[in-house]
Amino acid sequence: MLRDELQTPAAIAGVTRVAREISSTATREQTKRQQAVAARSVALDREIANLVRAIATVGISPALQESLAAAERERVKIGQPCPKGQ
Repeated sequence: MLRDELQTPAAIAGVTRVAREISSTATREQTKRQQAVAARSVALDREIANLVRAIATVGISPALQESLAAAERERVKIGQPCPKGQ
């Protein structure tokens, strides 16, 4: 009977192996996503700092203002608030 076949040690081991593989793959993918968000967060910090320096040097312009606002919106969107002082 099918139930008996599914309860064999070999079948249970097979299901366990597949479950571990799925879990391991999900963990790796989550780690990659977290690393990508962290890298983008660093890039946004650098972009925001550069924009703030540009505004301090030449003054505010609509283009600089929009670029800064867009970078800050993206920081919020990825779940990384701007560091204090920026």
